[in-house]
Amino acid sequence: MATVPGPPLVKTGTIGQRDHGKTTLTAAITKVLADAGGAEYRSYEDIDDAPGEQALGVFVKMSCVEYATESRRYYHTDCPAHADYIKSMIYGHSPDGWLHPGGGGHRRPDASDQGAPAPGQADRCGARGGVHQQGRCSAHRNTPVVIGSALCALENRDPDLGMNAVLKLLDALDSHVPLPKIELDKPFLFTIEDAFEISGLGTVMTGLLVRGVVNLKEEAELVGYGCDIKTVITGLEMFRKQIDQAEAGDNLGILLRGVKKDDVKRGMVISKPRSIKAHRKVQAQVYVLTKDEGGMSTPFTCNSIPHMFSLTWSVTCALTLPGDKEMVLPGECTTMTLMLMEPVALEKFQRFALKMRNSTICAGVITDILTTDQ
Repeated sequence: MATVPGPPLVKTGTIGQRDHGKTTLTAAITKVLADAGGAEYRSYEDIDDAPGEQALGVFVKMSCVEYATESRRYYHTDCPAHADYIKSMIYGHSPDGWLHPGGGGHRRPDASDQGAPAPGQADRCGARGGVHQQGRCSAHRNTPVVIGSALCALENRDPDLGMNAVLKLLDALDSHVPLPKIELDKPFLFTIEDAFEISGLGTVMTGLLVRGVVNLKEEAELVGYGCDIKTVITGLEMFRKQIDQAEAGDNLGILLRGVKKDDVKRGMVISKPRSIKAHRKVQAQVYVLTKDEGGMSTPFTCNSIPHMFSLTWSVTCALTLPGDKEMVLPGECTTMTLMLMEPVALEKFQRFALKMRNSTICAGVITDILTTDQ
């Protein structure tokens, strides 16, 4: 086994409104790069494999593909057209920020000049200038706009709108998007998204390595929800390859010695021993979203009981406002104390989001860890 070699890894994805061509663009990228040996072709049907959910009008299916250009590897997430999913990603509880090459309609505020919008249905428009103007209006002034048709690329027609436009889009990503800043010098932290029991092997946990470098046969600790298990990493796998080392930003599977599936819950973390602990009470600084930003139109008080989201966990919590405040208005910044119903992995400067009544109401950052009697 060996560490996966090659150029640096960058996370990207397609986000936007329903039926705006996100999945078609994802399939087109894999098709064009498959001819050059940089990807495994994934058809539209392979990526969008949730017909039952679509029949019910539920569009929350997410799919991931891997591809590579000459200078970079990309881990591409084809996101669902779901407002709450996009808001959660933008306002802070997603552990990894990533950039979007197409789809339009949503932009991450702190990365709006680091993507490459790709209006992908230019073959349906009689005047390409209008498509270019639409893309330019939705982009930052320094962002390259690539006009093309993903469908043309899939159907091998009109190369200028199809294959060549996809290649131009990938060139724009290579040249315009800076390499991510990853924390390799800190103790490793892996957030668990799911766990699978494999016969003859054990329990494999999938998720994201948020920071640090993790090695095969390294000591580790499983933390969260009252669990504190010391163990050893006996397997690492990424993109169906067995590896002996992974770095921050990698999505991978980890096999732990002596850990059963019943011991694992989404939201737990695997960390370097004693580098992070589970807590229930924190002090935080938050920004309350306005109605236009997807929040609520009414204020909330200290009697509110929202759900707190961070990394891959979500826990009900009770909030306490400062003594001079009876309520918090949309658009306001304030401090608050949060008491969680269950202990989860927490540390200072960790970002989170609060949701209530199916709305993301706050984006915040933890400023201090408190004991339950404070």
